[in-house]
Amino acid sequence: MIRHIIFWNLSETGKQKNQQELLAAMQQSLRQMVGSVPGLLCAEIARNTASGCDYVFYAELSDAEALSAYQVHPLHLAHKERFQEDFAARSVGDYEVL
Repeated sequence: MIRHIIFWNLSETGKQKNQQELLAAMQQSLRQMVGSVPGLLCAEIARNTASGCDYVFYAELSDAEALSAYQVHPLHLAHKERFQEDFAARSVGDYEVL
């Protein structure tokens, strides 16, 4: 299994939006992907409660091939496009659970 974690900071555009509505829209988009994207076992996003970034995304994928396929899946690409203007910087971490 692969754990995929992203830390995001809001862009100026994202900061201007209602944060509850933005989060709800992102969560709804993720719910559409789980069960539709092969190998995507779970995915969630939430406001960060620690310092350093605004949002934290967490996903589990069945294996490295599923992660690669997820990156180019049409639902994921549409999700990224839908919210790309809301986020500026990001940090990504992936690790394999043995």
